[in-house]
Amino acid sequence: MLKWIKKKLCGKESQARCLIESRMREQDANSSPLSVLSNKILFILSKFAIRQGSFSGDTTLFELGCYLFFLVDYWHVKSGHSNEREKVVNFLIDDFIRVFSNTIEPHYGNAILDNRLSLYGEFANSESSSCSKGAMFYLEELVLRTKNNRKPSAIIGIGSLTITGGLTATYPIRVAVQEYLTIFIPRVYEQLEEFYGQFS
Repeated sequence: MLKWIKKKLCGKESQARCLIESRMREQDANSSPLSVLSNKILFILSKFAIRQGSFSGDTTLFELGCYLFFLVDYWHVKSGHSNEREKVVNFLIDDFIRVFSNTIEPHYGNAILDNRLSLYGEFANSESSSCSKGAMFYLEELVLRTKNNRKPSAIIGIGSLTITGGLTATYPIRVAVQEYLTIFIPRVYEQLEEFYGQFS
């Protein structure tokens, strides 16, 4: 069953997953530390999978990835790595955009990512938490809008998003997002700690 799910997700519905898996296989001792870190984080992102096939496409992964890389950026600020932040985060973000370029044109992808970083940053500044209830609500709503691989669109700001569908109907998707973040975001932080541990 798991092999069937993996095969289904890596294919027409998700070119990004196939590319990420290929890069992990090709990674070797000559790969740069930053490339290895990027591959590992993207591989963690690719682990988001739910039974609803309408949310298994690349735009769903991209939307979730925008929040993930906001957390990566926020981690640098809070963990004392501000000096390395620009170089490392910019590399990771550029690679993220590159991996999804077959689904989302890079210029458009950068614009959406900038929009999301600004949006989640508003919540972090106002609620002193990167994983605030407000940010989580917006993330869930934005993921819901990627149904059937629908491309994301810019959000004006806090208060501009309305609920998609009913809370009962969308509950499984919301739970899937929350469970993914609970399980996999700590693994992203572990990879960041391991990366910086190489140079200490």
